[in-house]
Amino acid sequence: MTRRIAWTLTILTSVLLVLAVVPLAVSMTARERVAYRDSQRAATRVIAAAAEEHLSDHKPATVMRQELAAAARAGDCAAVYDASARLVASTPCTAAQGEEAEELVERVLGGHEPEPPENEGRLLAAEPAGEVRQPSGAVVLARSAAPLAARVTAIWGWSAAIGAAGLAASVLLSVRLAHWVGRPLSTLDAAARRLGEGALGERADVAGGPPEVRRLAATFNTMAARTEALVHGHRAVIADVSHQLRTPLAALRLRLGVRRWKAVHWLAYAAWPLALFHGVGTGTDTRLPLQLWLYAGCLASVVGAVWWRLAKAGPGRVTGRLVAAVAATAAPVVLSAFLATGPLQPGWAQRAATTAVLLGGGR
Repeated sequence: MTRRIAWTLTILTSVLLVLAVVPLAVSMTARERVAYRDSQRAATRVIAAAAEEHLSDHKPATVMRQELAAAARAGDCAAVYDASARLVASTPCTAAQGEEAEELVERVLGGHEPEPPENEGRLLAAEPAGEVRQPSGAVVLARSAAPLAARVTAIWGWSAAIGAAGLAASVLLSVRLAHWVGRPLSTLDAAARRLGEGALGERADVAGGPPEVRRLAATFNTMAARTEALVHGHRAVIADVSHQLRTPLAALRLRLGVRRWKAVHWLAYAAWPLALFHGVGTGTDTRLPLQLWLYAGCLASVVGAVWWRLAKAGPGRVTGRLVAAVAATAAPVVLSAFLATGPLQPGWAQRAATTAVLLGGGR
């Protein structure tokens, strides 16, 4: 039970952590990408504003070249194109030039907002120099994607670390909770099993576990105490009854003496077959199979008891034991012959009843 509780809580916490951490990390990653793109486009617009003064107003290119130099120092690559898509100026880095850059320039000069691609690990951004519908040129800026990748990796790393820490805390809490709930129940189960096996003094621990489990243990202890008192009371009553029954028999045995007591004992054995013959001969239900089986069981019990007493008897009194053995062997034979010739014959019950009336004086 403890293991099931721990596994259930751990799995539930894991699912909740995944549902909470993964969407948060995805949202933060998307926000970081947007912020990085916005920063790149802002730097591109700064260079485009300086290029517009040179391309549209025909001012000196000093400001434009200063912005290009600042972009180069920041690690970016930039290139300025005129309205004919010809390269006007650029940073020493050529990542902002090439086929992809030229395609971006053509789309910008055509009044469209292109989707910025990635070129050799760098993100490209293009902005018009001047009006969007009739630009006087275009600026392409290529920025390394490594900082963005590092930020995304950091986001996912921190999310994984937080999730792992939460999962570890959940596992520890689940194990403690499972032990807190499961251990008292296991102890109570063991106490109930030992009580059922006969350990009447067994009691459950009521000091640990939730309040519900402690109340259950207290109820079990109350039941166990009452059961113990009831069993001890029954044992005392049975012992008293047994003593009361043994006392008259012992007194009678002492008064009769050993020989007379044994005589009474053997006469009791002999009374069983006589009573059986009397019931067979005068009963009206002797031919019933159930009654015949009952007679056979009674006779087998008495004969078996006689043979058991003869087998357990010590040496001596051979004549008496021989007579008892012959009687025990002859009783079943005589009873079977009597049944076959008398009570099992048709009309026997009627004749037995008539004989009983005549012997009783016609009453």
